[in-house]
Amino acid sequence: MNGEGHRGGRGGAGAVGLRGERGPRGFGAPFGGVRGPGRRLFLEGDLGAGKTTFVKGLAEGMGIDPDNVSSPTFTLIHEYEGDVPLYHLDAYRLRDEAEFVELGVEEYFAAGGVTAVEWGDRVREQLPPERLEIVIEAVDAEAGGAGTRRITFRPLGDDAAAWVAALRRAWEEAGGRDAGAGS
Repeated sequence: MNGEGHRGGRGGAGAVGLRGERGPRGFGAPFGGVRGPGRRLFLEGDLGAGKTTFVKGLAEGMGIDPDNVSSPTFTLIHEYEGDVPLYHLDAYRLRDEAEFVELGVEEYFAAGGVTAVEWGDRVREQLPPERLEIVIEAVDAEAGGAGTRRITFRPLGDDAAAWVAALRRAWEEAGGRDAGAGS
């Protein structure tokens, strides 16, 4: 597998600005609502940017209790059962890309669930070409996680582009609520 893919046309790259601690979680929930089996997303961002919080929102949108979601930094992989399972992986503490492969990630990518990989930029060459990359940046961080974050999404492949297009429709229908949307 290599990290190259093509950008989908209809649901191209975009960004949204979110205010407050609930921002990444509120934005993640619509992703879960438009999920489909076999979808893969990869999260980048500094420590504390909101990657795990985004996955909590994703889980919530998938009907999985977000209170059960925690960072897999030390365990490397968490599996959450739902109508469509959620596989939550973390590449932060891995020595190299070979160690990522040794985790059996190919099986997760092929398992038919939604796979979310935190720190995907550290293992980019081992990622499937069809994926959605999400970058979370703290724009003006405040104490306690408040502040503004920018979430940039880059769909690679037609399925990822369709996912983003469906997300945009869901987000517009919801009026961007629960996340303090801005652009």
